[in-house]
Amino acid sequence: MQLCCTNTQNYDFIIFIFIKILTNLLKISILQNIYATKPVKVKKETAQTKQTLKHETMQASSNTNKAVNAVTHSIKSEANKATKPS
Repeated sequence: MQLCCTNTQNYDFIIFIFIKILTNLLKISILQNIYATKPVKVKKETAQTKQTLKHETMQASSNTNKAVNAVTHSIKSEANKATKPS
């Protein structure tokens, strides 16, 4: 009883998924560089600079999460496409 494919097709599928994951990791890196906010140089700690740093840190974290979610969705989408019978 054959459940899936030949060994060659299985290896091709594994290589395909591996390449997709590497590609999407590269996309994450690029998106993080695009969305990351520039670090703020603080000469004197005041209530205002602390608030600004907190806001910018939260914004950078939010942007990174958006980028990771976009790439995760892309990986899931590609995996679904690859596993659907043609």
